[in-house]
Amino acid sequence: MTAGNRDLVGYHGKDALISLRHVRELRRAIFINHSSAAMGVRLFSGESVAVPPATDGTQIVLLVHRIGNVLELRAEPVPHDWPDIQIWAEFDFSMTHRAPASGNRR
Repeated sequence: MTAGNRDLVGYHGKDALISLRHVRELRRAIFINHSSAAMGVRLFSGESVAVPPATDGTQIVLLVHRIGNVLELRAEPVPHDWPDIQIWAEFDFSMTHRAPASGNRR
């Protein structure tokens, strides 16, 4: 949440969004692709990249770190059978706020 009580990272439908207006308040975020489809990332500039879907027992986790005014995107492989809590622990995350329980975000 921002100082103005707005989500820094949130969902709009199936899309996860990072608010650039308050990006200086973001430290890092993690996105886990449980889907059998690629996870696309579209930048403000309009360019995009795709994170591959899970294959051969491995799934890809997208880490977003803010370094100064730059967002660094890193794709990291983890075992497909790891539960979210184990993935969070692997990357030193703990959940302090959960998305609304309106279904899985995939």
